[in-house]
Amino acid sequence: MDNRLSQLEGRPAAWKVGTAFAVMYLSWGTTFFAIREGVHTYALPPALFGGVRVSLAGWILLGFLHLRREPLLLPTRELLWIILAGLFLFVGGNGLLNVAMDKMPSGVGAVLGRPLRSGWRFWNCSGRGESV
Repeated sequence: MDNRLSQLEGRPAAWKVGTAFAVMYLSWGTTFFAIREGVHTYALPPALFGGVRVSLAGWILLGFLHLRREPLLLPTRELLWIILAGLFLFVGGNGLLNVAMDKMPSGVGAVLGRPLRSGWRFWNCSGRGESV
């Protein structure tokens, strides 16, 4: 009984899990809706629209790290791999999806976009002993 109780103490509160899922679902759904509106309705250039969105997200994350006083130190080799993976994911996944959002509904884009990124992560992590 003591072992089971110690495992439960490390679990997050139910409201935290629920809030995390709510934020994830709202941000995920509104992202593809915003892409569809920007590209289709307002005829914004897909690459510019996607680039601004991803850049803004990056600046927000860097600001969050700064507020937590976390350093952003990466070895050069790891940084190069991150840049390469980011280019593949952004141009190959997000970039093409932004272009396609002019012709398809946002729900289809949300469903099709996820397997592309998951496939890349699986391929990238397989054989290295990393979890997907």
